Amino acid sequence: MLTRRAFSIALTAAAAPAATGGLRIGCHMNAYKDPSDLAELERLIVRIRDAGYAGFETNVRNVRWDADACRAALRRGGIAFIGPHTNMNLGLAGLREAAARTAALGGERIVVSGAQAGLDGAGLREKAAFLNEAGEQCRRHGLLLSYHNHKWEFESGAAEMEGLIRLTRPEFVSFLMDVGHAHLAGADPARFLHRHAGRIDSIHLRAVDQAGGRLPLGQGAPSLAKLAAQIRELNWTGWLINEPELRTADTAAADAWIRDGREAIRKAFSV
Repeated sequence: MLTRRAFSIALTAAAAPAATGGLRIGCHMNAYKDPSDLAELERLIVRIRDAGYAGFETNVRNVRWDADACRAALRRGGIAFIGPHTNMNLGLAGLREAAARTAALGGERIVVSGAQAGLDGAGLREKAAFLNEAGEQCRRHGLLLSYHNHKWEFESGAAEMEGLIRLTRPEFVSFLMDVGHAHLAGADPARFLHRHAGRIDSIHLRAVDQAGGRLPLGQGAPSLAKLAAQIRELNWTGWLINEPELRTADTAAADAWIRDGREAIRKAFSV
């Protein structure tokens, strides 16, 4: 029987990025419009797989079908289900339900975003407490809870991100750093990774122009080369996830975008 101390150590180790095994390259399904049925979901997973990705992430609404049939479709897709992306507005009850469903579907984590907490201590503590409780619920299902930032968490010198990292429990809450949002807030994603590599288990890759508009990976900012150099220096391992956010019904255009993104990742990260 595990002692309380041994159990705590095991959870902490499970929450951290793996020490070996290298980078895993994933793609968010939001290059495409939402699938209308399970057959279309499976086809989109196959398109992502054929573009050279090892896993996919999607919105929680896209895995809402019958659990057994959905799990079978995901498995036939042939790549890892990183997990569904949702929002703290789902509430604790909704996140508990999403965690149970994600575990049944073979996913690895729940990716969750939240509204700006503000810099007052009470708001930040409330947000962190919510994430701790939600993360504990996810852990009971064998999942990670990974918090996805937007621009506001990196404003004011990344004050909210620093606060969430300080106030959340590493055995229950990890972080998905979106480098595009971080850059638009004036932060340096590579430097932030250097500071908090042990809490960041995945990274959303996106490129933006000076006005914040989307660009194909490898163009605009932030620098993939600089991030790749930091990852090599740290020997960081986790998911690198291309997040196109096209949401287009033009499948050929989405295919080209994710194929080109995969090539940009290969050139920058040598994977």
